[in-house]
Amino acid sequence: MTLIWILAACLLSTCLSLLLAYAVAHRIPAKAMSLMVAFSAGTMLSAALMDVLPEALEQEGVDPHLLFGVLLLALLGFYFMERAALWRHHHHSPDAVQDLAVTPGPHLHADLKPARYAVLLGDGVHNFVDGLLIAAAFMADPWLGVTTAAAIFVHELPQEIGEFAVYLASGWSKTKALTMNLLGGMTSVLGGLVGWWLLEPGPAIPYVLMVTVASFVYISLADLMPYLHKQHGRDGFAPQSALLLLGVSWVPALALFFHH
Repeated sequence: MTLIWILAACLLSTCLSLLLAYAVAHRIPAKAMSLMVAFSAGTMLSAALMDVLPEALEQEGVDPHLLFGVLLLALLGFYFMERAALWRHHHHSPDAVQDLAVTPGPHLHADLKPARYAVLLGDGVHNFVDGLLIAAAFMADPWLGVTTAAAIFVHELPQEIGEFAVYLASGWSKTKALTMNLLGGMTSVLGGLVGWWLLEPGPAIPYVLMVTVASFVYISLADLMPYLHKQHGRDGFAPQSALLLLGVSWVPALALFFHH
């Protein structure tokens, strides 16, 4: 019975956050999609540094040197993953990359194509850890499991909206963005199953969380912000900065409201 509650909570928290994020992203005009990349950058930076990183550091028995060593290795891993993706795309279609890079409009931008796969990987890892946490909470107390799932839903919502904006700005259709996000979200169910099987998440959680931190920080600084610099002439500094700061601020604001 506990396993059923765990899997149901994982599914519900993931699907609700994805569908609400999709509903918000669905209303964004195509011409404003490149501006939403600024919101995504702020959201991911805030989620990584104000939510996921503190959660990793607060785990018992954490070795900070090893923790930040994992962060460094993960950042390098995302760098090499993107270089491999860019090399493969250039090798198979070198002219297409140049054409996309100079094509105006937010519908398809070559600079963001490798980023969407890094986003998907980081989100999958994060959702897996969320499933572990939900399982551990339900194993301790059913009500704690319910509140933990609710808290995860709240902090996932802004992150998912930001990720949808990246997917759409990189050229995926709304249907494909939703499908890929749902696939990434299903790793929470796998995490819930593994957590139930192991009875507790174990000491690996903070180090796994650092992969998520690396994903969000790398994508924001290496992909999204350079993209914003290239788009500044069309989008303008003030709108970009306003949406960037909105993305940074609403993650802790929403968490503070929920905790109160």
